[in-house]
Amino acid sequence: PHDSVEYLGNYLIAYIERLESSDEKAEKFAAAAAASRKQQEEREATEKSIAAAKAEAEKPLPEESGLDAELLKTLEVPEIYSSLLELIKKGTNATSVYIGTKDTDDKGNPMITFLAGTEGSNMEGKFLRGMPVEDDTIPEEGVTFNIFKPLPVVETEEPEPIDEENEDEENGEEKKDAGPEYPSHHLVPNVARVQSIKYFGVPGLGCYLAVPIRYDSGLHENGMDDDAEGGKDKKEKEAEMQPKNKITKEMVIGMHTINQGGRSFNASEIQFAQTWTSKVSAALERSELEQWVESAKKRIRVKADKKTDATKINKLYKNAKLCEKRANEAVTELGPDAQEEDKEHKSKEIKFKIACETIQAIKDKILDIGKFRVPPKREPQLLLQLLFQCIGLSKDLYETSSTHKVDWEKMRLLMNDELVASMIATDPTAIDKSVFLSLEEQKPELEESLKEEGTYDYYGEIYAMICEWIVCLMDLRTSCDEKREREEAAKKAAEEEEDAE
Repeated sequence: PHDSVEYLGNYLIAYIERLESSDEKAEKFAAAAAASRKQQEEREATEKSIAAAKAEAEKPLPEESGLDAELLKTLEVPEIYSSLLELIKKGTNATSVYIGTKDTDDKGNPMITFLAGTEGSNMEGKFLRGMPVEDDTIPEEGVTFNIFKPLPVVETEEPEPIDEENEDEENGEEKKDAGPEYPSHHLVPNVARVQSIKYFGVPGLGCYLAVPIRYDSGLHENGMDDDAEGGKDKKEKEAEMQPKNKITKEMVIGMHTINQGGRSFNASEIQFAQTWTSKVSAALERSELEQWVESAKKRIRVKADKKTDATKINKLYKNAKLCEKRANEAVTELGPDAQEEDKEHKSKEIKFKIACETIQAIKDKILDIGKFRVPPKREPQLLLQLLFQCIGLSKDLYETSSTHKVDWEKMRLLMNDELVASMIATDPTAIDKSVFLSLEEQKPELEESLKEEGTYDYYGEIYAMICEWIVCLMDLRTSCDEKREREEAAKKAAEEEEDAE
């Protein structure tokens, strides 16, 4: 180089700069490596925390095992609704959880009536109206009905033809239609954004989730057909008993997160709700099948006892005739000067007394009616409704207030000792006038139904005696009203005569 000293100096400076740059890079690399290790450690810690939280969330709640066992054996699933709803509330972190049943009202319009709810929900007895069958311009209330609507059918390529005859022979059973598919749940992430939401309390931010319960049951008015028992002898009948005429019952479990700052249910919470609604569905189907079988067995025993019952009933009728004979003697004892109206009134008093004695004599059979879990047909229900009206029972005790239809579970529980005691102690003059007029309107239809064989099935004679009691009660009430009017007219005439003197 031209200047060797300068060249050497520049070289040394460049060398030192390279060394400094290398050290700086090493430091930066070490810092980056340390930061990367820290991030990895933090990520691993986060993953462990998430895994632990997930494991904790998936761990069964303390109440789950007990309710699982209860659902597998109980015949009265509704009795544990409260515990089930509280469990679902805890497992989903919901604000409130409630259960309802889908039905139709007395006009055939769809309804959802809520049966129970968690503490503070105040949902028991509340209901949602569906779209009226005669006016599709009126929208349904809320969004819950969406879970009962079939999903749209997805068109797919036609599969290769299958030899159905051979397939059925191989499987040993007929091919069944899969039927429509329904939503597994209905989720509204933000209820404030959906105008059709119906609030039963104070509106607020939150999420709404509805999960359906769907199962088959033989517990309905037409659930006990003539061939239900099958077989030839009693053992075969009881072994082969299965309901042949099932219906699909639909219910819903609803829940929300209002007052939780707009929080929505996450996937695991939705899964928890679906898991337990599936368990409830299975428990209801199992328990109602067992209840149906028990009712079918009871029906066989009732039919087997028909001859014994017929003998007992014939004796009651004979005793009734003897009592009526004595009643006629009592009327005769009124003397020849007695008015025909007074004789008729006396006769009706005795007939009602005889009807009460007959009811007392068949008390065990009346109570037996309430032990059947399969609801009777319309005519027996109508007769029992009239009976309950006669003794002053409120409709709320045996009807669903939202649908105005008989709730057989409520009605059958009223067939007890207190009912029979009330019948015997009934004062005809204490019956409300509006109730009496209603009974008068239905009396012809009631009497006509008794003439048709098979109307009241295997308890026909018992229902006939209940009907006789109602008719005697109504006749005596009419006679009492007429007697009171005669007495008032006689008193007024006497007062007018006294004033004239």
